[in-house]
Amino acid sequence: MLGFFIFIVACGAALFITTVITMLVVMFIVGSCIEYVDKHKKTKGDKLLITKIPSKEIQWTAYAKPIDESGAYETTHIVTSNPERTLYYLYEVVKGGFEKISKSKNPNDFDEIVFPKRGETKSKKKKQTKS
Repeated sequence: MLGFFIFIVACGAALFITTVITMLVVMFIVGSCIEYVDKHKKTKGDKLLITKIPSKEIQWTAYAKPIDESGAYETTHIVTSNPERTLYYLYEVVKGGFEKISKSKNPNDFDEIVFPKRGETKSKKKKQTKS
């Protein structure tokens, strides 16, 4: 009877130790994921900035504007898509990274955001496409 009691206590202790080790491993993995996200995302005011385009997205094109008469250009926006090319994303290039400002099934919709019609502002166009 005593042997059976020792066996039950030993099994309980082994189960407890296994549970604690599993919890520690899960906490380490979650902590590493949070640290990775924090490393690659920054906040600027109320905006979420990313330091690099997600690796699962395909970069297709970029919008640029001239910065001087010598022909030098500055990239202002980048268009990416998911691998299936069913959804496209528009990122604005900002100091310190990129800000995802819109998504669409048709990348031509982004022309209206990047080059608003006269009398419209970018913020008005952003609000219309997000809703």
